[in-house]
Amino acid sequence: MIYIANPIYDVVFKYLLEDLDIAKGLLSRIIDEEIESLEVQSQETMAEVVLLQHPALRLLRLDFKAVICKKNPLYREEDKDSKVPKFLRKKILIELQKAKELFDIMRFRKYLGENYSKEDTFIDENGLNKTDSLPIICVYFLGFGLQGVPFGVLKVGREFEDVLGKKRVFLPVLDPFISALTHESYMIQLRRLDPYYKTPLENILMLFNQKFILKTDPHKLQIEHDNLEDELVEKAERRLLRAISDEELRKKMDVEDEMERTILRKLKEQEIELAEKDIIIEQKDTALAAALAEKDTALAEKHTALAEKDTALAEERRQNIEQAALLAQFAAEIEALRKRK
Repeated sequence: MIYIANPIYDVVFKYLLEDLDIAKGLLSRIIDEEIESLEVQSQETMAEVVLLQHPALRLLRLDFKAVICKKNPLYREEDKDSKVPKFLRKKILIELQKAKELFDIMRFRKYLGENYSKEDTFIDENGLNKTDSLPIICVYFLGFGLQGVPFGVLKVGREFEDVLGKKRVFLPVLDPFISALTHESYMIQLRRLDPYYKTPLENILMLFNQKFILKTDPHKLQIEHDNLEDELVEKAERRLLRAISDEELRKKMDVEDEMERTILRKLKEQEIELAEKDIIIEQKDTALAAALAEKDTALAEKHTALAEKDTALAEERRQNIEQAALLAQFAAEIEALRKRK
């Protein structure tokens, strides 16, 4: 049994991928492609979070990019003087996210949009700097579960269909019109990985499995395996072992925890404030509805009183008309008696 640094932390993940052999092996197993070469390009970005108790809190975000190179299956030596490229390159965007509460889809959509909108610089096989719009692959390491997705590793890939022929087709190499405008993604749910590893990919992802978190220290994973004989896993283990004993890295992990706790606390405060505002609005709505109901009742009573008065006046008018008719009849009878006399 060994204890390693938990690579779900940004600072540890960055430290792990700084070893290009480990990064190459990890990504190769995830996308299931042989990678000839790899360039890791991690970017540190600062995001300001405004808090009530602090004027401004700065949160470090690490966006990982890797440019991978693999052999072109359509290339032949006789094509070396033609425009058929010997190697194909892709850009891998890696998103690392511990908590669902902190996962901002719009932030990554913007980040993805930025990577679609600009060309990438890389070193070609001749050692020259080149720029091109590379196809994109997204890899998400998630410390939380996705709704309706019970699988530890899910690939959202490209499928091609001849619509007129009504059949699926295989395209070994894609035209840039397709490769540059669509992308495939891998969702790795670190809490849904099988603790029993059987495949090369499961072997390396064992070092990320959040089921192995040490209960007394979330900075550490407790790993146990016998005679795995996996060179990549052994190398990654050794690096994560060094990471857990690195005092500077541990301090950065503590800072990362504190930042996330502060942001979660702020989000909770905002939720409470919104809930309180909703209660106040609901109370005002209730009071307004009660006041309107009272006014409606008063108006209804007034309408009833007016209707009763109208009824009384109508009755009085009817009685007056009847009396007038009787008086007219009496007058007519008296006048008739006079004439007889």
